[in-house]
Amino acid sequence: MGTTIQINGAIEDAISGESGARVFRNSQGTDMLSGYASVPISGWGVVAQRPLKVTLAQLNDTILSVLKSTLPVTILTLLLILVFGSKIAKPLWKLAVGVRAMDRYAQSNVQKIDAWYFEAEHLKQAIVSGTELVGKTIQEYDLDRQKDPLTQLLNRRGMLAKLEYFQSIKKPYSVIALDIDHFKRINDKFGHDVGDQVIRTLAELMQSSAREQDVICRTGGEEFAIFLPNVDIGQAVSIAERLRVDVSNHLFPPVAKVNISLGVAYSSRTECNFHQVLKNADKALYDAKHGGRNRTAVTDCEAA
Repeated sequence: MGTTIQINGAIEDAISGESGARVFRNSQGTDMLSGYASVPISGWGVVAQRPLKVTLAQLNDTILSVLKSTLPVTILTLLLILVFGSKIAKPLWKLAVGVRAMDRYAQSNVQKIDAWYFEAEHLKQAIVSGTELVGKTIQEYDLDRQKDPLTQLLNRRGMLAKLEYFQSIKKPYSVIALDIDHFKRINDKFGHDVGDQVIRTLAELMQSSAREQDVICRTGGEEFAIFLPNVDIGQAVSIAERLRVDVSNHLFPPVAKVNISLGVAYSSRTECNFHQVLKNADKALYDAKHGGRNRTAVTDCEAA
């Protein structure tokens, strides 16, 4: 049995040829969800309506049903993302810690990191290579700071570092301090370029007769020092005299002949530190200079 209803907005829109949907309150005071469309051929309008409360209740039931069915999968997916995300991030975090430290110990730790996937492994190798390069550059820079640019011998800083090491391992050693006699005359007469060439040639003569473990350095100007580990006073004097004779017999164009004076010091006692040995060698060199030059003088730690 049909029911006659009052004209409402949905019916009016359908009669006027429009189509759509709207919410309205019917003549019984119930909120309704209505859909409507016109039928141009017949000139009719079709209106379908349902109580809003019923429609929303079914919609809520559908949403709850979907949530119940998908919630376990969602939770499992989130857990998997958390687990694998942590596993992926862990080596990256360790690599970051290693980069912040950037020292030999940290480099060793970086090598131990299990970078189990391709990108992390390549990042790890890049960090290790970068750390090695930085370390090598710093080491080369430190070595350059310890070298004399003219002769490429150790400078005084480099020699002191070597002496400190040999002092720490408690080995006997001798030191020969030497310089070129009347070097100022060479510079004044032939110029500083010739003076530099004389210094380089003398450095080459010392290197050609040195042992692998000997340490030769230019302490400044025309002054040099030779450190001889495990060489006693007698052997050190023989080495100094042989060098003095070799230099005297060598030609230094255009200067021709060049002579050197040498001072030798020795210590077999661990309590005699290398500063004292160097001081004794300098004193012996002073004696050789004031004794007529082109000669070798001797002292030792005990004589200080």
